[in-house]
Amino acid sequence: MENNLEIFNVDVSGVTLLDLNKKYIANLAEQARVALMDGQIDEMKLFVTAKKGKELFEQLEKTVRPFAESSARIGSNQIYSAFGCDITESMNGVRYDFTNCDDSEWNEMNAEMTILKKRMSDREKFLKTLTKPMADPESGEIINPPIKSGKLGLNVRIG
Repeated sequence: MENNLEIFNVDVSGVTLLDLNKKYIANLAEQARVALMDGQIDEMKLFVTAKKGKELFEQLEKTVRPFAESSARIGSNQIYSAFGCDITESMNGVRYDFTNCDDSEWNEMNAEMTILKKRMSDREKFLKTLTKPMADPESGEIINPPIKSGKLGLNVRIG
């Protein structure tokens, strides 16, 4: 594949999005990495382009998905192959509502867990306020502040 830096200006050089496959996409990402390392592409411009593209396609998928799902005529265990993709129907985001079971053992455990989660959340709020070790006034136990971790990164707000 030729190294066409213009592709990162959203010109897919004659290739449509429906023609892309994982290998081609990985190759484009690798070309971008090499071009970035060589200083051939403005990193902020490419980062913002990628962020806007992601936002566009997330919103587009969210809009189109209900239409595609309602019109899909794919039977269970069937595969619809189109545009270089295999599309199957599956149950996504499966959730169970156990409150409907009327199981006294589960209800008791759930009530206990709800209380413990609330107590734990309250305790974590307190622990987050610690900036140095302190002694528990009742037990004398030394309580250390929690370790805060994260990654410094860039946030992009699209105007």
